[in-house]
Amino acid sequence: MEQPVSAFLRFIATCLLGSGIATMLREHTYTSVPAWIVIVVGVCLFFVGYYWEKIGPRIGEKFAASATKIASDFRYWLAVIALLWAYMAVPDVITAVLGTTETQASIRLLKTQMEHYVLPRHLTQKKMSLIANYLNSFDSHEVVMIVASNDGEASDYSADLRTALQKAGWRIASLDYKNEVPVGLSLNFQQSMESSGKPQDPRRPTPMMLLTQAFGQFGVEVDNSGGGSGIGQKEDVLTISVGKRPTDITTQFP
Repeated sequence: MEQPVSAFLRFIATCLLGSGIATMLREHTYTSVPAWIVIVVGVCLFFVGYYWEKIGPRIGEKFAASATKIASDFRYWLAVIALLWAYMAVPDVITAVLGTTETQASIRLLKTQMEHYVLPRHLTQKKMSLIANYLNSFDSHEVVMIVASNDGEASDYSADLRTALQKAGWRIASLDYKNEVPVGLSLNFQQSMESSGKPQDPRRPTPMMLLTQAFGQFGVEVDNSGGGSGIGQKEDVLTISVGKRPTDITTQFP
């Protein structure tokens, strides 16, 4: 009666020993704690199976009978094989999935960097409409625009931005072309002392907050932003500066 149990335990032990050794070989290390635990358990089960004829009677007839019943059922043998397959296959599957995820993330990063550093900046009609629709939900404002001179790409991009703002009812107070313009897209909001001293009304965001939210929500990369206030500042002025396209590809994106 004990022979099926002995064979079953030795079968499990062999599976455990093989999987533990395979794990070490796969990970190229002999210090893997989980692998050694599996191997030790396998060795213990092997000796229990080998000496089952002596061990079985000492642990009780009821337990020995249950063990014999389990060992005689081929479904448990199949279950052990299935568990062994899962133990060996799951790490490879996880590695493959993570590898795919990392590859997709790298592709997204490359695409973002290409769009930001290589391709001409441009707003599609859809993106212009999305920005305009968002801004239309709030009060309209006016902005000052400064564009890098002798730069066709910056000029075209500023035209896209103006179109989006004008669709929202915003007014372009002035448009100047200058040589010294910060690289990329910049926002600067200078507030009067009176305006800066008022508590912020969440129902009426500042134009700086509105543009930051609209641009951020619809994928318009802002490279620089700032602001301030002073005694000599008589009114609020929001300035949008469109400089040369950034070319420093060392910048990393999430």
